[in-house]
Amino acid sequence: MDKPRKPSKLFLRFIKHVNIIRDHSRHDNVLINTSLYKHFADPNIDIDLDALTEELDFAIEYGYLFPDLRPNFGDHEDSFPEDPINMKILGKSLKKIMDFMEIGAPVGFMKYYQDYFKAPFEKTNKQFWEEVFKMRILD
Repeated sequence: MDKPRKPSKLFLRFIKHVNIIRDHSRHDNVLINTSLYKHFADPNIDIDLDALTEELDFAIEYGYLFPDLRPNFGDHEDSFPEDPINMKILGKSLKKIMDFMEIGAPVGFMKYYQDYFKAPFEKTNKQFWEEVFKMRILD
């Protein structure tokens, strides 16, 4: 019987940042999630705001997004008290993972990744964002 593989330190660091992203995001806020996706993965997508006016007002009012839909990673004190999003921490962890993805993952890392996730390890793949980060992204 084969022993289960012990995850590498690199994979454990990846999971640490994935968990930070999951803990500091609002999985159901499609506008903020799609804005983050656009910022880090695909700057050419268009965000249809027709059905998202409440989310847009919320995101701008609490300083999560700028009016042009760019994420606001600065400090802002007007965070939603019941379910805050720490955009600064979220942005740092997303940047670390995106930078790592740009460099390319070693083969050993990918074996662990494939044990845990089905989504392709590609930052522009929406399935990656939805499965790994648990963020709903607009189609």
